[in-house]
Amino acid sequence: MTRTILTAGALWALLAGAGLAQQAPAVTVTDAWSRPVPNTKIPGVVYMTVTATADNRLTGISTPVANHAGIHQSQESGGMASMHAVDSIDLPAGRPVTLGPAGYHVMLMGLTKPLVAGQSFPLTLDLDHGGPVTVAVTIRPLGAGAQAKGDK
Repeated sequence: MTRTILTAGALWALLAGAGLAQQAPAVTVTDAWSRPVPNTKIPGVVYMTVTATADNRLTGISTPVANHAGIHQSQESGGMASMHAVDSIDLPAGRPVTLGPAGYHVMLMGLTKPLVAGQSFPLTLDLDHGGPVTVAVTIRPLGAGAQAKGDK
């Protein structure tokens, strides 16, 4: 009888610990924002900061407001700016990775509706470990840009 109680107790503790581990977020996303886009023929863009709790990799993006969402990187070389799609972004544990205008960012192609300032939309991040993670993206007025530090 005592053995059964101990075994059941050990099993409960193991399951409870596993449940807690699954609840911990794989990444934290802050300051997810987009610019308004009045015409669905124009691509949209999303910027954000992603911090992983353990080494991880961002492998894909999706949202219901676009037919295709992809990770892109802007670069400047020899005075010429270029942009190209990338398959993934490394997310080192505890080091924030900023997706912004001058580097990595998310492109929204084939918008399904205009992006209106003051509204928001869901964006889902696919990860190597612990995904997917869905966040709300705020559409900021033109010229608003990234939040000032401390403006959360």
